[in-house]
Amino acid sequence: MANMRIRAIALSVGLLGALGWAGCGSNPTRIFLTWELTQNGTSVTCASGETVEIVAAGVQITGIPCTAMSFTTNSVPSGTYAIQVSLVGADGTTESTTSIGPVAIASGATNDIGHVIFELSGTGSASFTWSLEMNNASVQCAPGEQVVFDFGTVNAITVPCADLATTIDGLAEGSYDLVVSLVMSSNPGQAESQTGDIPVTIAAGQTTVVPPIVFTL
Repeated sequence: MANMRIRAIALSVGLLGALGWAGCGSNPTRIFLTWELTQNGTSVTCASGETVEIVAAGVQITGIPCTAMSFTTNSVPSGTYAIQVSLVGADGTTESTTSIGPVAIASGATNDIGHVIFELSGTGSASFTWSLEMNNASVQCAPGEQVVFDFGTVNAITVPCADLATTIDGLAEGSYDLVVSLVMSSNPGQAESQTGDIPVTIAAGQTTVVPPIVFTL
C-alpha cells in the first residue's frame, strides 16, 4: 500500500510538470521581451499613459508601463504557443498589436522572445470653415455658441463659433464619418443645427480641406 501511494504521488508530480507548472524550489517559467515605438519609420517615445499588454497561453498581463521598454513576466505555462503583445493607449484603445510565434517556451527558464516594434499610424490634419444662415440670409454667431466636431472614434473637439475656421491636428490616418454641430455653451447637449455624416479621409503628414459647412437656423 505504501508503494502504491508513493507511485501515485510521483505520477501527480509528473503531470504537473507536463502542464508547465513548477514545483516547490523549481525555477519559474518566464518570458522576457523588449520593445520600441516607430511612426513612419522613425523611432518615437511613449505617450503619457500608454501601456503594454501580453497574452501568453491564456495568461493576460496588463498595465505594463510603455516607458519600461522591457519586461519579464511572472510564471507562465511552458509549451509551444503564439504570444500576442499589444500597445494600449491611455484611453484603452489598442494602438498596435504584434503576434509572435508559435514560440517554444522552456520550463523553468526565462525565455527571451525578442524585440517588438510597435508601428504607429501616422497623423494628419483637417481644415474647416463654417457660416450661419437664417431665412436664406447670413447671420453672425451668437455669444456663447460653439462648434463641435465629432469624429466618432476620438473625443469630440469644441471651438468657438465666432472663429469661423479651424484646423484640427493630430488625427490618426484613416476614414471618418464626421458630424459637426452648432450648440450653445450653456446647453451643449442640444444642437441648434447639425450636419449629416461628412466623409473625411486623413492621410499622414497632410491636411484635408473639408468643404465649407453651413449651419441653417
